[in-house]
Amino acid sequence: MANQTSRGVRELSRLTAAREVSTNGRAALAWETSLSSLTDDPGDGRSRRRIVAEIAFLAGAVGVLDLLAAPDRADAAASKLPQKAVAYQPTPKGKFRCDGCIQWEPPHGCKVVAGVIDPAGWCSVFAPKA
Repeated sequence: MANQTSRGVRELSRLTAAREVSTNGRAALAWETSLSSLTDDPGDGRSRRRIVAEIAFLAGAVGVLDLLAAPDRADAAASKLPQKAVAYQPTPKGKFRCDGCIQWEPPHGCKVVAGVIDPAGWCSVFAPKA
């Protein structure tokens, strides 16, 4: 009973300190309350160090899974638009040329349009370089 009382007093003092220190009492109160549940014995024998290690492991695992799920270059090429869909022509349209576009990838490529692209060509997704 005395142990529960001292634990309650410690909890109350933490909550009070969080409210006094914070400029936004509600946010600090919620944060301190969630931290106190981690710092006290969770009841299953795990230490704070173990909990932090588990969180770091999970964050790393999520990062690895994200890398594995990312599309590779072949998928990116498959997602490019066909030349007919963007009205590609191998000749310039006035002063506008593919090699003056922000989508241009030398020597004969485009970030948006599939296939071999002539540097002097033009298409409807042309966007001039700044």
